[in-house]
Amino acid sequence: MTESAWTFLGAVILLFGSGTSLGADTPTAVKAPDNVCEDSIAGVAAVEPKLDCAFFKTTKTSRPWHIVEHDGTLENTFGDGISAEDLLLIEQTANCTSTHQGKHLMEFCDAVKTKDGVKFTLSGGMPAYASDMTVTIDAKLHFKCEFSATYPDYSGPLQWKITKKALKLKSAKLDDRNRIYGWISVEFEERDNAAQKPRTFKIEGYFKPFIQSLPKVEDNSKVPE
Repeated sequence: MTESAWTFLGAVILLFGSGTSLGADTPTAVKAPDNVCEDSIAGVAAVEPKLDCAFFKTTKTSRPWHIVEHDGTLENTFGDGISAEDLLLIEQTANCTSTHQGKHLMEFCDAVKTKDGVKFTLSGGMPAYASDMTVTIDAKLHFKCEFSATYPDYSGPLQWKITKKALKLKSAKLDDRNRIYGWISVEFEERDNAAQKPRTFKIEGYFKPFIQSLPKVEDNSKVPE
């Protein structure tokens, strides 16, 4: 069995074993509780109204990663039937390159409005590459990065450390139901119990997700009369 096939099988086992739901291209396997990512670098996003690239002007879509097309027919690689959700085309809202586990594209970005800013997550490359980068930006454009990854054949704790980062935004307005256009570059180290020296990786590229509204929380503090 090839390395990609083993990676796919391991990812499927982890995803279903965790009891979590499957998203478009975002790995949902629960990482080990001892895994941790450190970002002690003070970073502030630069606002560049002239920030532009061809990716901002084009639209590209794809099917969920577990749906494969064969001669005009669709196959659910998990063995299930094809549902209406499987037929939806997903917009590729990121154009980033990651060198983690091998060079690959991270083509998806989900963003959600927070109380004082926005949080977005870059992902892509499933089933071969199960990793993501989450970036949290506050009202003053300070930002923190958190990398996460799952290895199908490794259960020990992993540590990541952000060593260099830069973030550019086309606008400082982080309003929900609008797009956030930006560019990011993050370098980080990965260390495990077996490695004597940390491994260095990089994620860099553009993103343009819609900012989803902050989920409403019901106020149950009031006692009915």
